[in-house]
Amino acid sequence: MPTIVQQLEQVQANVAECEHRLDKIERLLRLEELADNERNSLLAEEKVLKKTIAQYDKDMANLRKENRKTMLLSVILFTSVFIGYLYFYGENTIFL
Repeated sequence: MPTIVQQLEQVQANVAECEHRLDKIERLLRLEELADNERNSLLAEEKVLKKTIAQYDKDMANLRKENRKTMLLSVILFTSVFIGYLYFYGENTIFL
């Protein structure tokens, strides 16, 4: 199972890919003379890409939230181990 950071990187890559395609579509719509069916097809694809990007943004927000929780847990664990070490093995213990 990939880590949270790897998942975040993958989602960011997917967003970049979608944004690149969206940019191409917008450029085509703006600069090219297209038949109605081609224009409608591109507009439909643009709409789908925007929804996909919105979903990816939600996924990234959730992954970032999960990453913050994991980081907080690791800081708490490290701090408690450090305090335990100082308590049991420190020469000048701060608790006694």
